[in-house]
Amino acid sequence: MLQFRIQWELTMLCSLMQPAFYEAFGLTVVEAMTCGLPTFATAYGGPAEIIVHGVSGYHIDPYQGDKASALLVDFFEKCKEDSSHWSKISQGGLQRIEEKYASSCCYHAAACCR
Repeated sequence: MLQFRIQWELTMLCSLMQPAFYEAFGLTVVEAMTCGLPTFATAYGGPAEIIVHGVSGYHIDPYQGDKASALLVDFFEKCKEDSSHWSKISQGGLQRIEEKYASSCCYHAAACCR
């Protein structure tokens, strides 16, 4: 039981920080969200359309490192205070990917397999 708890707590320390100045699409963002990782990504380019700020991840401004750092610290502080916060953002990311990309991914996969 202790080992499971330690593994769970370590999992809650994981997230993706993608601080590019600009990202055309943001495949790493989609992949991280698909894996359930809370995602912090540039507010410029594709990730701005992929992430709903505060619901399925967070937008950061790579030109304002102090604010990006503060957002990351705030997220983990909230996770420390409320153990469901990490899961809420994780589930929001999974839901966003399902709504926005799952049907097109399945369509393209099916087309490639023909």
